[in-house]
Amino acid sequence: DSCYDTTRRGYGFRVTNGPIVSNVNCSMYFETPNPELYFVVRLNSIKLAKIGKSCPAFTVYQFSTWREDPVPDELRGSEVRVPADPAALMHCNCSNYLEKCSDLQFDETKSPGLKIMLTYNPDDKARTVNRKEAFDVTISSFMRGASFTCKEGYFLCWHYKYRCLPESLLCDNYDNCFDNSDEFAYSCTGRIAGMILPTFVVMLLALIVVLAIIIWAAVVLIRRRIANKNLARNEWGEVIKTSDYPPADDPGMPGSMSYPMESLPHAGSSAVFEDIGGSTSKPMM
Repeated sequence: DSCYDTTRRGYGFRVTNGPIVSNVNCSMYFETPNPELYFVVRLNSIKLAKIGKSCPAFTVYQFSTWREDPVPDELRGSEVRVPADPAALMHCNCSNYLEKCSDLQFDETKSPGLKIMLTYNPDDKARTVNRKEAFDVTISSFMRGASFTCKEGYFLCWHYKYRCLPESLLCDNYDNCFDNSDEFAYSCTGRIAGMILPTFVVMLLALIVVLAIIIWAAVVLIRRRIANKNLARNEWGEVIKTSDYPPADDPGMPGSMSYPMESLPHAGSSAVFEDIGGSTSKPMM
């Protein structure tokens, strides 16, 4: 790939170059699509052997923004943009890389949203061909989270429990967690509905539990309502059974009247009825 000022934008990268045959300064830039994410850079391997008087160097910088004025590049014959505030995360050269830049060393950006610049300087004015330097670097993005918790769409690294990797970095054949948990067989047993199988199983079980609770609550509520209705019905029946009022035809019942049969009017006799309005009806014949 190009080794100039093109910026790579993504969640993870694997940068390898070796043995290096180019004899010019090389700068590569990386940024994450999400400004909430950090970058972590790991040296999988590096070799910066001294050749004659040249002492090649490899440096990792973090920076937040670009300089407004581009810088002339004599080799390219054009201007290139450069970081405005670069700060070195690690620096390796021919004299210290064996001690200070051991394999699997890593460092993280200090704030979210920072960009990464990798630079290689052969320090070789003679431009020796077929140089033998080489480096292998993994750059991974992550979101910082409280221990044992990550927001949806992120994977919690097993060893570095504050690192929440974007799920797009899972099972991509690269160790982005640096403990291989994102490539472990348990995490890479297939995906259902865009989720790794263990996550899907947990979500499914949680859904079943929630549905069971809802059904149980509905059954309890319905049974309670039925029981209350039955209780009210039984109480009303008891009120009727235990009433102290006599039957309607009981002569002793207040407001009831009885007449002997011979005192009731009969056919052929006249009777006068007065309604509530005070009108008088004609005698019945």
